[in-house]
Amino acid sequence: EGAEAALHQEMMELESDMEQFCKIKGYLEEELDYRKQALDQAYMRIQELEATLYNALQQETVIKFGELLSEKQQEELRTAVEKLR
Repeated sequence: EGAEAALHQEMMELESDMEQFCKIKGYLEEELDYRKQALDQAYMRIQELEATLYNALQQETVIKFGELLSEKQQEELRTAVEKLR
């Protein structure tokens, strides 16, 4: 009977460990999904910014080489960079 009780106790501990493992696994899968979504969104935003930059460079009102950006343009650029970070 002692061996049976010990075996039963061991099974209970294993079941408890399995439940805890499943909870942790679920949490890690959710975290991975969240990070993948964030990475996808960041990548899409980068593509949008690249397209915006490309379009701006194609317009006739392109900033000439060596010309300084206006205060507003500098702030918009800073804001876009900070959002990407």
